[in-house]
Amino acid sequence: MRDGTHTAPSARTGTATVLRLAPGDAALWAVAPGSIVLSMVYSEALFCALAIWSLIALVERRWLTAAGLTILAGTVRSSAMALVVAVTVAALPALIRAARARQDLAAWWRPAAALLLAPLGLLGYWGYVAWAVHRLGGWFSLEKHVQNGFDWGHSIMLALKNTIIDGPTAFVALTLLVIAAAATLAVCSLTERMPVCLHVYTLVIVLTALATGPYYLGSKPRFLLPAMLLGLPLARLLAPARIWVLIPLIAMLAAASTWFSLYLMSVGWAP
Repeated sequence: MRDGTHTAPSARTGTATVLRLAPGDAALWAVAPGSIVLSMVYSEALFCALAIWSLIALVERRWLTAAGLTILAGTVRSSAMALVVAVTVAALPALIRAARARQDLAAWWRPAAALLLAPLGLLGYWGYVAWAVHRLGGWFSLEKHVQNGFDWGHSIMLALKNTIIDGPTAFVALTLLVIAAAATLAVCSLTERMPVCLHVYTLVIVLTALATGPYYLGSKPRFLLPAMLLGLPLARLLAPARIWVLIPLIAMLAAASTWFSLYLMSVGWAP
């Protein structure tokens, strides 16, 4: 029991699976396409650190810690929407169970507080942008101005069509390959036994990364970095491998990831 609530057996089993595969997933995430930005002045490194600890706290039902970290993540980048949704998905069932069992205040005030507090950082970030540009929907206006609004993946499909019709351009083809791999891993990750809030977080990150456009196609690998759990299916496949196989494999992936990022920058695509 933690914070007045029990963790269901299925959730405990799923959490144990994630923890067992976590080292391999972390290694794969560190060499993912676009991971070079973790060594640059980008927001991904800070956001990912806040996000992963927020998710850990959420799984362990440390509601106030999860809410606090989500608030901080919301001040870093708008991807915190995925964390807000994850907190909501985790907290609502706990509140519903407490209401049905007519439990006292001590049993449900923490998830209720997390539900209410989690969006504050993101709302504050949007509010600051609105104040800075003197427009109520300032952040959304800026996204629309740079043509990076939500388009349900239309821009990616258009890039794919142009690649097929006009012939493949190397940097576009490689980026589309990374996007296809991420979409495939997102589907495969649904088979992993882990808490629903983790699935929801991953899917929202992938959806918001891939379904916006038409610009920043070359930045899609970077936008996918906060989906830290995408590598779990690969980590499961590699788990039985010997260390003398894993070390050269990770080294080759690191070299390929670095080359990919430097190549994109050399043709004028910002990471």
